[in-house]
Amino acid sequence: MLLVVYSITHFIHTGMEGRAAMRPQCWGDFSLAFPSSFVKRYNPSLFEQFTQMNTGPRDPERDAGGWWYGPVLQGLTLPLTVLPSRETACLLWKLANLAFLTTGAVLLFRVLFASIRRARWAFAAVYTALWLNAYPLLEAFRQANIEIFELCLMMVAYRCFRATAPTPARLTSTERWGGVCLGTAIMTKFLPAIGLPYLLIKRRWKMLVTAVLTAGVIAVAAQVTLDWRKSLTMQHLIVTRFPTRTHAHVQSLSGLVSRWFAERPGDLTRTVNPVIPAERQQLALRIVRISVVVTLVAFSLLFWLRRTSAAVDLEWSLLFALMIFVPPWSEDYYQIFLLVPLSVLLTYIWNAQHHRLGLWLLLAACYLSTGSILVPSSWADAALGGEPFGFHRLLQNLSIPALGNFAILCWCGVLYWRSEPRGLRL
Repeated sequence: MLLVVYSITHFIHTGMEGRAAMRPQCWGDFSLAFPSSFVKRYNPSLFEQFTQMNTGPRDPERDAGGWWYGPVLQGLTLPLTVLPSRETACLLWKLANLAFLTTGAVLLFRVLFASIRRARWAFAAVYTALWLNAYPLLEAFRQANIEIFELCLMMVAYRCFRATAPTPARLTSTERWGGVCLGTAIMTKFLPAIGLPYLLIKRRWKMLVTAVLTAGVIAVAAQVTLDWRKSLTMQHLIVTRFPTRTHAHVQSLSGLVSRWFAERPGDLTRTVNPVIPAERQQLALRIVRISVVVTLVAFSLLFWLRRTSAAVDLEWSLLFALMIFVPPWSEDYYQIFLLVPLSVLLTYIWNAQHHRLGLWLLLAACYLSTGSILVPSSWADAALGGEPFGFHRLLQNLSIPALGNFAILCWCGVLYWRSEPRGLRL
């Protein structure tokens, strides 16, 4: 009980804090993406408040109506444009994120809790601590990032998928809502599009069509209201194509491989963006592309060979882990999606009959690899003699979060391979 109380109070207090005590600053993606053309058009004063808060030079493209990320963020935050101040908008958005987080976590908990065979309330306490002490989730909540809403939508789609028969005679309301939520999640930040080929492999045609139609309707609405030509995200992707990114925050496969070729001028607690020498850049890019293709082919083959499996929890765990491992970009808070496979693995260990100590240690290693430590990072920074967030930067420059993600993928992949049906179907 004390663990649950501590986890909840620490998460809410620290998450609402932002960069100043009890002042929800919303200093992450929200402050970057929310000042879109809507805000500038209908509330110029609020637009200026957010723009002045951002560090660095003014962005002339955003001032001219450019917008970041998926269009769902713009529509979801549209009611906030009528508010008089940045502080009020941030506070309401953080409260909304708290509701999204609670919904997503409870939806997954209800599935997993039903399968627990012993010490069920102890499991509930550990599950709560697992989520609320996760550094990526705390960081996403502090910055009021859209990934929390995205996670909520994905969890609703997962529950709807799980609750529907593999081949329903007609489109049920549950499957319809699952497709709507998945399509909306795709247009929130695009990463959930990995669910479309999964639905194709599982032959869930009705949910697949609903998701595609939902994404299409949102895309058309975005063209009419926002204009895709002004999408700064799309412009960035077109210009950079498939870059090698060595930034410490990039904990995807691209960053993991790229850092092998990079040189670090400073120590690992201070280096943010290691540089790849010009003579190694083409080789690094080639190795990154090969690694991504091999990973996608391997897991696509795994899903295909196990396409009749009933291990839905493991399938969605793999989707969540792959969703942030394969793209060429990522941020440290993307790892909130790893809480889904970590929770599923926690349930597996809780019900395991043998080798539980080794499994607990492996789960702890995967969890700690995200930087989710019980000891405050400021203590670790002091012990290392580094600057703030130096400990997390050390982990990131060593690609520890990416390696943890890879370990989770392998663990879930092995369990999925060993799931029924045993026979291979080619």
